[in-house]
Amino acid sequence: MRHTTAGLVSMVLAIACTRVSTAGPEYPIPHGVGFHSFDAWNTWMDVHLGAERETIGFYEVPVGTWVTDHYTHLGVTFNSSLGSQAQSDPVGYPNDGYGLRSSAEMRVEFDEPIRAIGVHWPQDSHFRFFREGQLLYVTPLYGGTSQDRFLGLVMDFEFDAIEMYNWQDSMGFPPLHIDDFHFQRIVPVPAPAVLLVVALGALTARGSRRRRAGP
Repeated sequence: MRHTTAGLVSMVLAIACTRVSTAGPEYPIPHGVGFHSFDAWNTWMDVHLGAERETIGFYEVPVGTWVTDHYTHLGVTFNSSLGSQAQSDPVGYPNDGYGLRSSAEMRVEFDEPIRAIGVHWPQDSHFRFFREGQLLYVTPLYGGTSQDRFLGLVMDFEFDAIEMYNWQDSMGFPPLHIDDFHFQRIVPVPAPAVLLVVALGALTARGSRRRRAGP
């Protein structure tokens, strides 16, 4: 009987440990979920949000470019007060050797509200989340681990702008660097003219079906 009980206890503990180990690297944060694994963040978005992602590596623009509206085709604008400059540094930006540096804070604006972002970066930073100009939430210091240097955030609210900035030290706010920037893919909202054309097309098709049906 003792052997049976011990076996059951061992099995329960093994199952519990397996659940913990396979639960994934996500961890709860205020108003959302955080990740130190890019793959886990990407998978969680796909499973729980049904959302795909976009990635900006900053190799798409010449080194030294002050990045602003260069990625509007993806629905994203960089709008930092002191500017953000594309740089080349294979050590500082190990993913592909290119990244973005801002002297203070880095602001990113989205054409449509989203819930998820991910950043490859070398340091801890705060995040401010905005919706229609209103500040929704400011995070504590978050950063990637020394191994993967990645942070992914999925919030329980929608936002259309974020600001990233480092902690303030005796010299002020140190520069902010990011390697790759990932975000939930933006689905464009059809313009009113497009919606009108679609509606007229539907009405025309409906009238044609009625005429073919006859009295």
